[in-house]
Amino acid sequence: MEADCGHIYTRLHAHEKARKLDFSPTRKREKRREKRRKGEVFAVMPIDIECSVSNGLVPNMTSCRDFILCINGKMVRRIPCANGLLFDTTIGMCNYEHVVSCGERPMQGFQKCYVVKVNVTIIVENSITEPKFTLKTSVYAQRQPLYYFLLMAAGKDSRFSFNTTKIDDYGEFVLSFNGLVGSEKIFTVWIPSDRRDTGIKQGIHEFYPEDKEVITYKYYSFSDGLNDENFPYPNVDNIVK
Repeated sequence: MEADCGHIYTRLHAHEKARKLDFSPTRKREKRREKRRKGEVFAVMPIDIECSVSNGLVPNMTSCRDFILCINGKMVRRIPCANGLLFDTTIGMCNYEHVVSCGERPMQGFQKCYVVKVNVTIIVENSITEPKFTLKTSVYAQRQPLYYFLLMAAGKDSRFSFNTTKIDDYGEFVLSFNGLVGSEKIFTVWIPSDRRDTGIKQGIHEFYPEDKEVITYKYYSFSDGLNDENFPYPNVDNIVK
């Protein structure tokens, strides 16, 4: 009498089918070994995770698909760009591939992205109240929002330590430097200007300094003749809380 092996085949076939549908790490490793045996070569992209700046954003120089956030010289977060975007080293944020500096080259290559570095001088002046002071420092780093240049300046010299306040929907602005805060009684405020002595109306997260930029923060008082025409902020009532 012939043996009925149909049930054995069915079980073996079901086991093989289940194995192919297995997405476990063990099965993934088996698939990679199978590809290597068959001569199928696939690239594994290295990832840059070193902070080249103390505080700020650093692109993954291999692919520009993501970037890292550095605080005090250490990586605190890795942030990927969405599909179709690359980290634009010029503006310090994710942008469309066709407009960024490394969008033209093949992503399988190992050519480093071109990082634009700028030299920014920051001056803080208080000639109104005692103790009067003038602070000056320069920061050389990749181009990024003013906020990060201020952070790096404070890292070099604690007298540049600052606090900020948000003004409506216009952005974040500096409220104090070196412990000197704007006063509600004699309405004083820190006002930034660029190297052309033009008031900066953008928030510190929106303004990107150019190379050889000079950012000057002056401590002003409205009692000294400051008026709305040369006052750069959108709503003066919301500056000092």
